[in-house]
Amino acid sequence: MLKVLLLGSTGLLGSAVKEEFSEFDLLTPGRQELDVTNSEDLESYIEKIAPDLVINCTGYNAVDDAEKPENRDEVFELNEKVPMNLALLSEKFGFKLIQFSSDYVFDGSNSDGYSIDSEYGPINVYGESKMAGELAVLENCSKCFVVRISWLFGPGKKNFVTTMLDLASTRDSLSVVGDQVGKPTYTEDVAKALRVFTDSTDYGIHHLPNEGTVSWFEFTRDIFEIAGVSIELNEVSSEEFKRLAQRPKSSILINSRLPMQRSYREALEDYIKTYL
Repeated sequence: MLKVLLLGSTGLLGSAVKEEFSEFDLLTPGRQELDVTNSEDLESYIEKIAPDLVINCTGYNAVDDAEKPENRDEVFELNEKVPMNLALLSEKFGFKLIQFSSDYVFDGSNSDGYSIDSEYGPINVYGESKMAGELAVLENCSKCFVVRISWLFGPGKKNFVTTMLDLASTRDSLSVVGDQVGKPTYTEDVAKALRVFTDSTDYGIHHLPNEGTVSWFEFTRDIFEIAGVSIELNEVSSEEFKRLAQRPKSSILINSRLPMQRSYREALEDYIKTYL
């Protein structure tokens, strides 16, 4: 049976992967058992268990907090150094590696979207760190899958969908950005799609969003419609809704190598009706 080491199994994506890969010989060490930022401990643990596949769901994903200078070391430790160490260990011990990345490695200026070979151009620190992590893996690991995902939602942890529904329960109106577009992606669909990599040698970069492009405003409108929530919704620009980190205007990931995922709308309906 395939032995799988899943790092970050309690996060939004990791919890979905844990559920989907439960039938394998799955190891899901917590932080007390394994500190992934300690390279010596990480190597000792991997050498001991000898996994066939490592799925790295750890990372620093607080996009605005990443802009704060006092957080920079932690951001790059989790998003660049840990992937780098895993890549080197993959070469040493021979396991396959799945490393997740982000639409934020692009600048968002291309309204047609981004392919797997589009040029990098991150416009915030989080995006810079994810780009650095990608390059660290691609340059040091011959058996890696770099999987870019965008606008994640799913059960188990706070996400955009639950945040909007929580806000709607305490407010009469909401303002949401309408000039940033992307492809919302359901964690359970990502987890299912990862199964293809257990037998694959099609290494390199892959895009794995759900299909359908919307703005955050349109996505929010869909959320409320499906959930049966009645609230005044106002569309605003990025300039009107200032945040610490700049966001790309276009986060459209083009899937050209994997089977196309179902529409985000269908996945959103499943999520809300099943879990919320």
